[in-house]
Amino acid sequence: MSEWQDIVKNSYNPKVLLMLSGGKDSIAAMIKMVEFGIDVDAIHFWHEWSECIPFEEAKRLCEEYSVKLIKYNFSDAFKEAVNGYKNGRPCLLCKRRMYECLEAHLKDNDYGWLAIGDTASDETTIARMKKFDNPFGNTQLECSDYFGSEMGCKLPKGMHVLRPLIRLKSTMVEE
Repeated sequence: MSEWQDIVKNSYNPKVLLMLSGGKDSIAAMIKMVEFGIDVDAIHFWHEWSECIPFEEAKRLCEEYSVKLIKYNFSDAFKEAVNGYKNGRPCLLCKRRMYECLEAHLKDNDYGWLAIGDTASDETTIARMKKFDNPFGNTQLECSDYFGSEMGCKLPKGMHVLRPLIRLKSTMVEE
């Protein structure tokens, strides 16, 4: 079986969009892709109440590694999602709206892959991935078509998902 970087490079559309939060996992995924010569852009979602540190770190590293950074303001979608919400942290509502904005962005742009910084520590994600047919083979965790479908998320037809860190535990990524 081919390594994930060969699968991406030899695919119909090898252009990758990375969801870049500015945290260690997504930054490590970006660096790994750049080191393997993957053509990658990054998208950073923020809203009016976001901390500025993750964006500043994402911006700094994208400049250092010559990766195009798209700063996507989803304040209005976030406000809509949490308006009147009173049941604790609105993280799942926020994530769902962010994914909806991502879907809209992907429909208007030409990417063959969406990259995510999931690691081997994300056991729930791995368990969900294994329930879906994988066109790249059931043992290929890095490349798949699984992306948040339980939340109603659908990627454009023909787009695949790349998780370059999925075989590394979070502690390994930190090192």
